[in-house]
Amino acid sequence: MADLIQADAVEGEVVRTRRVVTQRDQQGRARRAEYWIAVDDGTSRSVRAWRVAHPLYRRVNQTDIIRARVTRHYRHVSALQVVVHHPKIDLERLIPVLSGRLGVAREPDQAASGR
Repeated sequence: MADLIQADAVEGEVVRTRRVVTQRDQQGRARRAEYWIAVDDGTSRSVRAWRVAHPLYRRVNQTDIIRARVTRHYRHVSALQVVVHHPKIDLERLIPVLSGRLGVAREPDQAASGR
């Protein structure tokens, strides 16, 4: 009970977010999952990950700056505020756009190559 009273305010960059499936149904679909965020607060060479509730996990992206209330012993995240939000980038979708803007040669299509 004392752990819930003694909490630290931690502010830092979200360096990793992960959803870990812990149970699947007979068709292989996820039934249960755990949600983790790792935050670099700049005070140590190591980074700790915290298990968070799904609603908190959905609010953050990697590279966001957050402020969290974390209990001292069990590291329970009881509150989370996004200080600076960086929208999630879909690199797979963005690569063709970037290569066209940078003048990177694309594979010639069959019609253009005369095949």
